[in-house]
Amino acid sequence: MDFITLNPYRVLDVYSNASTKQITSNESRIKAFIKVGKTMPASTDMKDLLDDIKRDNDTLAEARAALNTPQDRMWHALFWWACVTEADKQALVALNQGDTEAAMTTWAAENGTFARLNLAVLDMAMGCNTDGAAQIVKLLRDPQCVADIAAVVASGEFINAEELLARFIEELATNGAIAPARTLSKAGLATQEIDPFLMNVAKKPLEHISAEVDKAVAAIESEPPAVRERALLRFEGVDGFDVYNCSIPFEFRGRRHIFGRVERRDLWVASRIALFAETGRDCYERVRE
Repeated sequence: MDFITLNPYRVLDVYSNASTKQITSNESRIKAFIKVGKTMPASTDMKDLLDDIKRDNDTLAEARAALNTPQDRMWHALFWWACVTEADKQALVALNQGDTEAAMTTWAAENGTFARLNLAVLDMAMGCNTDGAAQIVKLLRDPQCVADIAAVVASGEFINAEELLARFIEELATNGAIAPARTLSKAGLATQEIDPFLMNVAKKPLEHISAEVDKAVAAIESEPPAVRERALLRFEGVDGFDVYNCSIPFEFRGRRHIFGRVERRDLWVASRIALFAETGRDCYERVRE
């Protein structure tokens, strides 16, 4: 997901609770490395989880401009990790070392606003967009949680949570990252709340999803009757995890895909849904966003 991979906090190699002074200092350090043709070792890159990014003077300037106002910082903080508590520090060290399970376990044991936000961002970084987005929707509907986040990342400025929530749903849906109704339902919104929300503040994603559904229905209707078959599938990119409860394979952008639930046998409570793309006969590889 570009909201995470290309997040301006990541480009500047800071967590979302970084002070303006720290951001300026990091920007200067990265520029010094660029000037001599070197790459500064990043401390927040999560290379085992996210794709590499390019850092140059242009991307640094764009990142700094993207964090120009408290509202901008609040927005981008919904897609990046914060290091606020000792538990956050431990989890982020583990995450930077590639130990996703340890990070998840640490945050799952906490109940604070930033533990919940960090776990939601991790969900989305791992491809579980609906789960992560639903948790962020819950946070944005809780005035105390919004105040907690704003106090740390937006200098305590007033944040219009309703506008932020509407933008969050609209942009993720328009980019195809989530299904709005399913995400809102998973976040605990009652049916009578979901339809007015989508109609009033998220018309674009609703129209987008409707168009995609029409395409999918047309594609299904044009396909010949399904032929039942049996095969042993191999999944790559999920070392140490089991994949089960797989969906029916489907074609997307000319490539065969399948959804599956991923979990460790000794940590079933942390299971997640992942998307896999076919790489060969009966072989699928996890799709990283």
